[in-house]
Amino acid sequence: MRISIIKAKKINNIILPSKVEGSYLIDDVDNNGIRRNLISVEADNGKWKLISNKDVYYINKGMMEPYVYLEKGKFYFVHNDIEKEDLMLYCSNVLTEYNYYDISNSLEQGISIGSSQNALITYSIIEENAAYIKRINNKIYIVDNNTKYGIYVNDVRVNNQKEIKVGDVIFILGMKMILNISKDNNGENYHLCINNSPNIQVK
Repeated sequence: MRISIIKAKKINNIILPSKVEGSYLIDDVDNNGIRRNLISVEADNGKWKLISNKDVYYINKGMMEPYVYLEKGKFYFVHNDIEKEDLMLYCSNVLTEYNYYDISNSLEQGISIGSSQNALITYSIIEENAAYIKRINNKIYIVDNNTKYGIYVNDVRVNNQKEIKVGDVIFILGMKMILNISKDNNGENYHLCINNSPNIQVK
C-alpha cells in the first residue's frame, strides 16, 4: 500500500510492504527541515491500522479517534499538534493502472476538469470547475481554479498555474494524470494517462 501524506505545499509518499505484518513509523520533514516521526501504522488481523498518539492523531467528524483501519482509495484526516497543521492521508495501490486518452485536439480550447457533467474529465469528488489543461504559446499548463485541497505536480503544490512537461505527474485528490507524447507521420500526439477509477469519466 502507498500512503500519500498531502500537506499544504507538497506530498510525501510512504510504501508499506505487500505482506501485512509488523509496525512502521510514518515520518515527515517539519517546517524547520527536521525529520520527525509522525504516526505509526501496524498490522492487525491482515489489515493496516493507523494509530493516533498524543501529538499526531486521526480526526473523524471533528473528533480525535485512537485508530482507524486503512483502505485503498480512501482519505484520512490527521492533525499534527506539534506543527499546528492538518494533514490528509490518501491510500492507494503501489502500482497504478492507467487509461490512455488522446488530447491532441483538445489542448487549444482547453481540457476542463471537475465534477460538472460539462467537464471533459469528470471527477465526482472535486469542485465543479476545479482545473483545466491548456496549450498557451506552445507550452502546456495546468491551471488551478482555487481548489480546496490543491493540485500537485510531481508532489509539489501548484500556485495558480504551472507548465507541465512529458512525464510530469499531476495529482488532484487521488486522481493521477501523466502527460505523454508520441510521434507518427502526422506529427506529435499528446496523451493523458489517467488512473483507473470508477469516479473518473473522460469524454
